[in-house]
Amino acid sequence: MFAGGSATGTQLVLGSGRMIPGFEDGLVGAKAGEERVLNVTFPEDYQNLELAGKAAEFTVTVNSVSEAKLPELNEAFF
Repeated sequence: MFAGGSATGTQLVLGSGRMIPGFEDGLVGAKAGEERVLNVTFPEDYQNLELAGKAAEFTVTVNSVSEAKLPELNEAFF
């Protein structure tokens, strides 16, 4: 387990690559209110050498799910 690691109210865009490999993939398809346990491994080249290459378990509660909506590309937009 990743001792002391926690965050509350963090917004995450799936596909952004902000988290360690496997973290975002473990949240694909999650619904608001759902809790998921993610078992991932920190990369060997992780900046915190104490965590590099080590397994970690994160319990994540999904507070909300949203989707970006792009504007319609029409005359009014341009």
